[in-house]
Amino acid sequence: MLEKIKAYIQRYKILNKGDKVVVACSGGPDSLALLYALSELRSYYQIELAVAHVNHMFRQESKEEALFVGEVARRLGTGYYQTEVNVPEYIRQTGLSAEEAARIVRYRFLYQVAEEWQANKIAVGHHRDDQAETVLLHLLRGSGGKGLGAMKRVSGMLIRPLLAVSRQEIEAYCRLLNLQPCEDQSNQNLNFLRNRVRLELIPHLEERYNPALRSSLCRTAEIVGDEHDFILQCAQTAFLSIGEEQPEKVCLKHNELAKCHISIQREIFRLAIEKKQGHLKGISFLHVENLIEMAMKGSVGSTLPLPGGLIAQKGYSSIELAFGRECESKPNAALPEFMLNIPGSTVVPQLGITVIAELSGDSVGAPVPGKAVFDWSELQEPLVIRTRREGDRFNPLGIKGSKKLKDFFIDSKIPRCQRDHIPLICDRHGIIWAAGYRQSERGKVTAKTSRFLQLTLRKQEDYSD
Repeated sequence: MLEKIKAYIQRYKILNKGDKVVVACSGGPDSLALLYALSELRSYYQIELAVAHVNHMFRQESKEEALFVGEVARRLGTGYYQTEVNVPEYIRQTGLSAEEAARIVRYRFLYQVAEEWQANKIAVGHHRDDQAETVLLHLLRGSGGKGLGAMKRVSGMLIRPLLAVSRQEIEAYCRLLNLQPCEDQSNQNLNFLRNRVRLELIPHLEERYNPALRSSLCRTAEIVGDEHDFILQCAQTAFLSIGEEQPEKVCLKHNELAKCHISIQREIFRLAIEKKQGHLKGISFLHVENLIEMAMKGSVGSTLPLPGGLIAQKGYSSIELAFGRECESKPNAALPEFMLNIPGSTVVPQLGITVIAELSGDSVGAPVPGKAVFDWSELQEPLVIRTRREGDRFNPLGIKGSKKLKDFFIDSKIPRCQRDHIPLICDRHGIIWAAGYRQSERGKVTAKTSRFLQLTLRKQEDYSD
């Protein structure tokens, strides 16, 4: 198996000399095999490894598993980072599924470790069987080329060296090394759709229709994924002549757009949306098809509201994407307060953000749009994250006296449809940071500050792969 992984890594240039790799390890067969395989290849590639483990607090065995992974890391001579997160409580607060909540928590921690350790890669233990399951799940839910391409060998910092091998090969490798991986009984729970696909649907299809189904699905994912990458490259090139980014909007020349193949048109619109609002959260296939329909057949002046407050409008020569002053969609319901973990990270799925809080006795530099720095002694706990409410007032940094939050938004030229989505960080006495825009005068750092609180705003999609 090791030679197979090594050949796969070399073929697709997954590792390079001098890489610093965070290895996600739950203690199960897949992640344990990944850790040992990379450890055996460590000297060949001259890479450094650190192990990251999350105790999700789902089961009584979780603490023992954390100790087990820590001991493995010590034996292999790698760094070890671990955290404990009450995911059942997080599920209760957010309403997310157990799978989604655990995934968000896990990836959030992996990226934190990578930043702290200054790693350039994060290795996860997805293998060929996982890939086959993912393709089937995406087929069941309905998906385009990106979804059917399933999991990438390399996706940003994430690498998946085990996509070349099967679960059976991994289990044989564990036996060969006399490893004793932890077994998660929840993997047998048929309440989870992925488990039903793995334990019921795939065996049925293999028995009745195609004994080599997993290989076929993985081959399909590889072909479709590579073809989607090519289409995306073509769309990015076409966008240079068709699209124009302006401070308030993104424009697409619809006459030039009409000359493109439909597959390129779809990706150009997705690129335009992503450039304008930074993500594709909530954007479905139907939204993109409606945009194409408007561009090709809509009358001048016609508009189309999109999730997140984005408005598409057809002009004489172009389609314009901007955050409109008036939004046909209903404003968000008031967000419940989320207690800020200090120090630590707090995820707010409804806003697609994570806020990271760090305490320090040393100055952490001047605030920038995605960060704010406070005098910890001037704030009153608890600190919470919420969205705007009727009657909110705010004292922006550098301004004497408070003003209505609504007036601050207007003065800052923040479109009306964005205002319900802006995270507000508050202490006991009110708003201290309109996150991403301005922090408050109260709590500002002075020459007398001895204890600093740094808050960093991150978009959740950074952890979602």
